[in-house]
Amino acid sequence: MKTVLRSISPWPMTIIAIALLSGFSFGQTSNDECTTVYNAFLANRKSPEIEKLQAAIASGKEYLDKCSTLEEGEKVKDYVSRQVPLLQDAVQDQMNYKGLDAALKARDVHQTFTYGKKVLEKHPENLEVILAVASAGYSSTHAANPTDKYNDETIRLAKLAISKLDDPAKAAEADYFKTDKCPDGRTNAVGSMNLAIGNITWSRLKDKKAALPYLYKSLQTGCSTKALPETYQKIGAAYREEFQKLEDDRQAKIKAAEGKETEESGKILALEMGYLDRMLDTYGRAYKAETDSGYGADDREHLLSDLKSLYGGRHEDDMSGFDAWLKGMGTDQLPDPTSTVAPVAAPSPTASPKP
Repeated sequence: MKTVLRSISPWPMTIIAIALLSGFSFGQTSNDECTTVYNAFLANRKSPEIEKLQAAIASGKEYLDKCSTLEEGEKVKDYVSRQVPLLQDAVQDQMNYKGLDAALKARDVHQTFTYGKKVLEKHPENLEVILAVASAGYSSTHAANPTDKYNDETIRLAKLAISKLDDPAKAAEADYFKTDKCPDGRTNAVGSMNLAIGNITWSRLKDKKAALPYLYKSLQTGCSTKALPETYQKIGAAYREEFQKLEDDRQAKIKAAEGKETEESGKILALEMGYLDRMLDTYGRAYKAETDSGYGADDREHLLSDLKSLYGGRHEDDMSGFDAWLKGMGTDQLPDPTSTVAPVAAPSPTASPKP
């Protein structure tokens, strides 16, 4: 036996015996060294800095690896064992926030959604992040190289933001939407989120009917989205589309009656006049908004020409009241485009509207 032991260990048997009797463990760190490691862990574990939290994690792992068998060290071991995973989560959390911030600054929509998802998994109530990611998603739909990859998620986040912004206490979390001209960040954010949903639904998803309620709300809330000519023009275009369907139906009925206006086609004409009034209202507001916001002369002139054509169609080419009408445009409430359009009396039974 002695021969075998000598063959596997160069240490004399007396040294091995002493070591075993004294409780010595190969690789075991001393009490003083363990105390130093533990103190380093304690010193860094509550720091807000990633580097110090990482140092605490390293110290905690070192303690568990080298000091876990110390006598009467179970309480310390249990504490460190619980704290290390929490610290790892905290570090990952900070890294996700930093990644999101960098992605937003770089206008990298893919990384924005990657890190935004990670942050919101841990902090689903963080309205600032919800607004930032939704805004980035919306911006990506009208960038130089637009993407539709995040449309559904952008709409979901925008709707979530709107629901949270019902609470006035959330105002501070919408400061990002403050401007010198529009200092109410909360209502501006509501308008912007409605505009994002409306424009994505209209232009990217090609669902004009579903877009209208959000486009309308964007014109009613805050101030930065309340006078955008493009929004009025979209609503006007929706009216024009419905108007044309009615006119096609009316002309088919007149043709079937051998070119004669019938009671049925007359009712359609009255409804057309209702749509024509709605078109005039929205395009008139668009013209005023273009003028107020300094749009180019060509844009304004084109819209003015369209307005004159619509007005003439509504008033049998009598333009005497046009200037006064246009001057008073926008003084009343914009009709809700989702509300029923009521028929109105046509100028004459055979009037031909000009959309």
